[in-house]
Amino acid sequence: MRPLLLTLRAACAAAAAIASIGATPPVALHPGDQITDRQLFGYLAYPIHAGDWMRYRVVFAGGVTASKTIGFGTESVGGERTLFIETYVRAQPVTGLAPGSTTGVGTDAVLKTYVTGTEFGDLSTPYSVITSALKIGNFEYEIAPASAQTYTALAGDVYSAQRSGTIQSIDPVDMQVSGQTTHATHIVASFGPIPLPVGGISTGFSLEIWQSPDVPAGTVGIASPGGRAVRWRLIAFGRGDYHTLFKNTLDAIRANAQPVMP
Repeated sequence: MRPLLLTLRAACAAAAAIASIGATPPVALHPGDQITDRQLFGYLAYPIHAGDWMRYRVVFAGGVTASKTIGFGTESVGGERTLFIETYVRAQPVTGLAPGSTTGVGTDAVLKTYVTGTEFGDLSTPYSVITSALKIGNFEYEIAPASAQTYTALAGDVYSAQRSGTIQSIDPVDMQVSGQTTHATHIVASFGPIPLPVGGISTGFSLEIWQSPDVPAGTVGIASPGGRAVRWRLIAFGRGDYHTLFKNTLDAIRANAQPVMP
């Protein structure tokens, strides 16, 4: 079992670092404590650095499985250092199907989202979107937002109001990531219903999360029980060695999109 002093020291360091970008995760958690969903993902998480990356195995409701790689970096856009978050989702092969069955789910695509700010936070940190670029095969083009958008590495541009909840349990656990033992903390929290911006009520839910300061972003696993459950499990990560999958920078994509004058 991980020594308590080490756990508290890591939590204090993570809390102090993340506070600089507006998040305020608690230093320690106990059953019965109040917490928001965003604070939960900030617990035991150091801010991400450019070049960090994570690959998760994601299992959706119905059993569809995909690997999701999330890379973080910076790029000069119009002479300004700009943060980007790059995501690449690839469906996992399905075995045991009858001969001749198809398993494809579409063309692999890479989304590169340029965001405001000077540094990265955890998976649930919200950023304002500057613009996005999409890569499909050899084609790379810009997709500018039609209106103001908010983006998180966890949920993309899906709107999600912050929720308040209660810690149900918290326990230390060792997990295997890329063949190495990672010391994590397993947290179960429940969140109540909230009103939706377009009317109606979003029902309450429970959430399981495994957090560790040993990995970028701090999140080793996520599980949401119920009929629409989704499970995330970290299967690989790196620090400082992520390279964009795009051949062209945003400046080059924009230049290539300009009409050629005769």
